[in-house]
Amino acid sequence: MADQPFLFVGHGFGTSYKCLECFIWFSRAPSVAQKRKIRALLPRPLTSFAKFAGDLLHFGSDDALEAYVKAAYEAPFAKKPFEAAVDEVNALAEAAGFAEEAYFPKTSSWRAFCKDFERAMREIDRVAKIELVVKPDDGEDKRGAWHKASVIGAYKFAEHALRTKRKPINEAAYLTINVCESLAFGSPARIPPRARKAWLRWLDVLRRSGPRDCRDEFAECAENLSED
Repeated sequence: MADQPFLFVGHGFGTSYKCLECFIWFSRAPSVAQKRKIRALLPRPLTSFAKFAGDLLHFGSDDALEAYVKAAYEAPFAKKPFEAAVDEVNALAEAAGFAEEAYFPKTSSWRAFCKDFERAMREIDRVAKIELVVKPDDGEDKRGAWHKASVIGAYKFAEHALRTKRKPINEAAYLTINVCESLAFGSPARIPPRARKAWLRWLDVLRRSGPRDCRDEFAECAENLSED
């Protein structure tokens, strides 16, 4: 659909606490020129820890994200050079003992950040075709039709991984865990057989050859997806 140009797991969450383990899966690995354009389109809080790994763009995890969001979207910081604004946010937070009210962004700031994230994804899709975006679930009950359809359709990544004999490296493993956690919110009985089969086969690969520190999570994901 024109208004849903790619799968977007996590679409509709307006106050995500963190943008942790966030991914973009492209139809093919972006070129050097495309990577440059993609980085330029990202919301400012994400640019310092965006990492390309072939056809995946991974935002990892950064404990400074709260400071980045606050510096980018809140007065008086937003009018200052970004690095200086981050330093000021951190200094004020430290002086307040890193109390939540001093360090955490306002709900409106998180919403502005999430809105910019969605805008950026649409613009990036015009630079390099996106298959799937995974943005963490913050637990809020705002899961719209785009998110729900994307959770089910995300099995295409598992099928692709199996078809191409993808190495079960960290980025692919963490993407899988994030999608399976979203699947766990729904009833396993509602997962189409094709999707269930793809995820279980790919999870079996991860359990055997994926990152050792995640193998318990792979097993838990497989158990959640298994039929009673």
